[in-house]
Amino acid sequence: MTLQPTIPATTFENTPSYPMWVTDELLRDYYDTEWGMPVTDERGIFEALSLEAFQVGLSWRTILARREAFRRAFEGFDPERVAAFTNQDVARLLQDEEIIRNERKIRAVISNARLALRMRELAATPRDAYAEDIHLSLIAPSSTLTNTDSVEAPNARRRRVRTLSDEDLDRMRERTLSDGTRVPGGLPAWLWSFAPHETIAPHTLEDIPTDTPESALLAKSFKALGGVFLGPVTAYALMCAVGMVDAHLVDSHRRGCSGLFT
Repeated sequence: MTLQPTIPATTFENTPSYPMWVTDELLRDYYDTEWGMPVTDERGIFEALSLEAFQVGLSWRTILARREAFRRAFEGFDPERVAAFTNQDVARLLQDEEIIRNERKIRAVISNARLALRMRELAATPRDAYAEDIHLSLIAPSSTLTNTDSVEAPNARRRRVRTLSDEDLDRMRERTLSDGTRVPGGLPAWLWSFAPHETIAPHTLEDIPTDTPESALLAKSFKALGGVFLGPVTAYALMCAVGMVDAHLVDSHRRGCSGLFT
């Protein structure tokens, strides 16, 4: 969820612990039960990544109100199922009035699903393997679509190849959070590898940055791996949403809910 300091004031009375973007029951329930709680499973991370992509240019409430429709449309955000989508599926989704019918965003989600599967495979690479011997296909600009089954983002058809670094591979390997939570290898472990060691302590929404060095590096690294539709601002919103950062205001009743920061 992209954090916006200029969001209108809350409509709830006598609830100083709620930030101003919590303007109705839907958002209040999301804030009280989900936002900032650690998400570590692959499907949950992929869903969060995908919904953040759809949210670009829109309000988070718009996306949240359509979340169940998105889940139906994208097979519960199962990366394996979404990765198998073809242009026929794209055409189907573009006719679905219950979701955001943006072709670039739809294709981005499918492309990122395929990357998630590749990252899962790479996470299982033996530790004594040389990262430089592993080639990773990346999307490179091209012209028109030639394969009717291809669903890559527009103007991103042809592929180039780069080798991975040891750091790339290490980020994808299974890890354990400070509270002992296991983060499976692949996309979840890779994403959580960018979590800062310390979190922010905002007193007002103005104290919450829109992006950070960590989110900028995350976005840059994601693009280098072939990921799409994740800039530094969206990356930071994702980090806050899945509990990598505690962006709750210091006087919020939800401050510290993740259990990862003291």
